[in-house]
Amino acid sequence: MVKKLDVINKEHWSGDYRKFGRRAVAVFLQCWMIESIADLLSHLPDGPSDRRNGSYKRHLLIEIGDILHAVPRTKTYKPAKVPEACA
Repeated sequence: MVKKLDVINKEHWSGDYRKFGRRAVAVFLQCWMIESIADLLSHLPDGPSDRRNGSYKRHLLIEIGDILHAVPRTKTYKPAKVPEACA
């Protein structure tokens, strides 16, 4: 059973809940993006065609607040595909 999260009722969703909620979303996104990069790289032929190339910081504004997260990148992967996958 899935229960709808009613974030509009600020009385029940405030204080530490918002902080922990933002942290949970940030951890989920970070793990999902790292797994996506690993999956992408695992399907490429061996050699210098592509590899990890660090990350960069981005803010993501959601209903429960601002999330600062690190977007991983590779030499050729375009992270702009990530929002398309979430749509």
